Amino acid sequence: MQPLHNRLAVTPIIEGRSDIIWTPEVMSRWGNGLQATKGRVVAVGPEVDSVKVGELVHFSDSCGKPAGEFLLIREDGVMFVGDGPCNVAWVG
Repeated sequence: MQPLHNRLAVTPIIEGRSDIIWTPEVMSRWGNGLQATKGRVVAVGPEVDSVKVGELVHFSDSCGKPAGEFLLIREDGVMFVGDGPCNVAWVG
């Protein structure tokens, strides 16, 4: 699979609610009502600059379109890359 333009093909990682990213009470469409808010990049389009194949990306559960076992998302749908600890202070 070769994504076009600024799209990424991601293998979603199915989990419960995220403790890093806000997720709604109603779970998304991915497998048994569970949540997909991160995944491993398996292919990138020619216009993608900031994400590389093999990286772990975090995204909203509402972005992208299923394509078989993959999720196709736009590069601007990626909130952050990596799986390290996130030092965040809640503002609101």
